[in-house]
Amino acid sequence: CAVYLDSGQDWDTHTTIADQGDSADALFADLSLLMAKLEAAGRLADTVVVVMSEMGRTPKLNAPAPQGGKDHWPITSAMVLGAGVQPGVYGGTDSSLNGRNVNLLTGKADDKSLEPLRYDNFAAGVLKLVGVDPQEWLPDVPPIEGFIAP
Repeated sequence: CAVYLDSGQDWDTHTTIADQGDSADALFADLSLLMAKLEAAGRLADTVVVVMSEMGRTPKLNAPAPQGGKDHWPITSAMVLGAGVQPGVYGGTDSSLNGRNVNLLTGKADDKSLEPLRYDNFAAGVLKLVGVDPQEWLPDVPPIEGFIAP
């Protein structure tokens, strides 16, 4: 079973990012409430929650505050919570904010690895996490497995 929820927040802030703080606060409050309700209903042990976007925002402002905003960026983040998730930080950026290669087995940034973390690796990892064989849906795509609890 899968459910798609939209935060309803306007994250498209090429100018003035003041609203992003309020949007983040609302998102995390809603996530906290969702996780509490799942726990109260006895469903947290069999539910995975994934929070993500189709793109990222550069961490640098494109103009001085308060008019500055954040432009599109090919690096994004995701949050995976719930059943079977190994807590931690996976992937990463270098000092120039470029995406680092990732060891898909551990999920850790690994400059010796030849694997950049791609969306299909992430999707395959989520499928594996929830007990679906990723090869059925994404043939020849290795899943990132670091966030899957042993």
